[in-house]
Amino acid sequence: MNIVIDPPNGYAEYNEQKSIYAHTVKTANDIPLSSRLWTPTDHYRYAISPKTGDHWEKVNKRVETFDEDICKGWREDIDTLLVFAGLFSSAVTAFLIESYGMLQPSSSQTVQNLLLLQIIQQTGNSTIPLELLNPKPSVTSLAIRLNVFWFSSLALGLSTAIICILCKQWLREYRRDAALSPKDALMLRQIRLESFEQWRVEGILSALPLLLQSALVLFFAGIVDLLWSLNTIVATVLTCEIGFALLAVSMTTVLPSLTIMLNAKLPCAYKSPQAWIFYRASHWFTRFFKRIQRARSIRMPSRIKNWTAGDRICSRFADETAEADVSLPNDCLGAAMNWVYSEYRGNVSMAPDIFYCLEELSEETLAVATGKANLNARYYLYCDLVKGLPPSRERHKFSIELLLRDINGASSLVEQCLYISHLAAELRFGIAVDTDEDFLLQTIDTVRNFVQCSFDGPALNYQSILDVSYIFLYCWRDGSEDVRRHTLLVLDDIERCIERLTNPTSRPQFGCDFTWLMYRSAENTSPGPDSQEFYNPFICSERFLLFVRFLDGYHRSVNDMDPSHPIISAWKQQKVSLAIQGGLPASYFDLEPTSSPGSSDYFGSTRLPVYDNVAE
Repeated sequence: MNIVIDPPNGYAEYNEQKSIYAHTVKTANDIPLSSRLWTPTDHYRYAISPKTGDHWEKVNKRVETFDEDICKGWREDIDTLLVFAGLFSSAVTAFLIESYGMLQPSSSQTVQNLLLLQIIQQTGNSTIPLELLNPKPSVTSLAIRLNVFWFSSLALGLSTAIICILCKQWLREYRRDAALSPKDALMLRQIRLESFEQWRVEGILSALPLLLQSALVLFFAGIVDLLWSLNTIVATVLTCEIGFALLAVSMTTVLPSLTIMLNAKLPCAYKSPQAWIFYRASHWFTRFFKRIQRARSIRMPSRIKNWTAGDRICSRFADETAEADVSLPNDCLGAAMNWVYSEYRGNVSMAPDIFYCLEELSEETLAVATGKANLNARYYLYCDLVKGLPPSRERHKFSIELLLRDINGASSLVEQCLYISHLAAELRFGIAVDTDEDFLLQTIDTVRNFVQCSFDGPALNYQSILDVSYIFLYCWRDGSEDVRRHTLLVLDDIERCIERLTNPTSRPQFGCDFTWLMYRSAENTSPGPDSQEFYNPFICSERFLLFVRFLDGYHRSVNDMDPSHPIISAWKQQKVSLAIQGGLPASYFDLEPTSSPGSSDYFGSTRLPVYDNVAE
């Protein structure tokens, strides 16, 4: 139940005074309030970087620059490894030319055996040693070890070269231009990036130097030994090593086609010319076999023109698959922006374009992109994006603009109250901003619309009324004469809010809190002995006198307020302080009116001039 307190005795003319004064102020307020409010769909007024519509292209170009730098580094590393592998293999080959002959039987030993056999036959000795008839090749264990070391070293070096060539092919496919729109290009790039991570391409690139280092270690170990042997041990070792390299090449050739056939969530990143040939061959053979067998159960790989088309038909990219599976938030686009958000959120030049991209996303996609579910409001999103950047007047002013738009676009009074508290805190504790007339007028209209909308529902809480009061004082303090005249309309709304308070103690307490806010607002602007002088015209204005008369109504014994209550004495002291601050007699706010409003002797013989120009 809303309780309205009648004005105290001796102030029956209060409403008449207020209506006369309000009429002179509202003449500049003919345009409907709702038509002047900024909404979330309007163009931004104080954006650091104007929203020109090419923000997706700017973000995509920045991501492409990042990828090009990374791939360029990888390509340079691969080229270095290829050169080293070629030179190293040449050096190992020179040693192998000398060592592999040690695996064959010695020709001098064969000659000696033949001469010995001839001598035995000439002497007529019928007993011939068995070792002369079936001589066994004599290969030392040292020769075997040497050949294992050096052949293994050569095999690892050449395997490294093969894998380096494969990696260059994969990188070329990763950077292939698909001629898509910037938004689709970001999604495709995210597919490829996740594919590279899923298939451990970066790990393979990191392992290439280890292969060459292993080859170098084996080569150094072989130098210690001097001979190789062509026997089963050497053959087995080399077959396993070479077979491993060939298996790796074969798997990287087959896997891209398998991921397309199985409709994998992510495509395989091992794309190469030989893999493309295998895909085309498998596609042809599958169609041929299906035609012969007439079997519909055989899954035929999708027909694609290139690997880029294969990337786009994977389930990670397709909206339909993502919508069917709740565990896939489709959000290939969300994942792409999540990468951009985490990588460039501390970049001053990228922050505006990232924000413009994020604000266009749906609520679910935005949650994926930011990793947070509570950034639906533009103000929260922008503050989270720039919180790591140095303080800036321009960014702070833009965040306040976003906050004003969020207040006007909020769907509930609870949200509006929360945003109003943020607005008061930003104006009070945030970095000072350049306040032009449009900015202050929009702030006033937003606050007034918020307060007036609350009249149709539950009463505003006490803290929200204080927040509105501080915003009012802020706009009056920094405004021009026209802005100040417009700002005074907020006092009408504040009075109605006070009348609707249900706590009887809160109404008389408000006067003291309002005065305290005046002092705090002045100190935040220009600390010093004269920090509150710009409030003197406000204190001396007729509208403020009416406001004090209104507050006095809650400190009178006729309204069941105990005269000895501490709030009563505190309010009297505040009125004296305000009068002295404005250069008025200490008892100015306690003078009784003696005639009708607007007459020269309205305050009796002791009346002081009341400033009609509130900006004076």
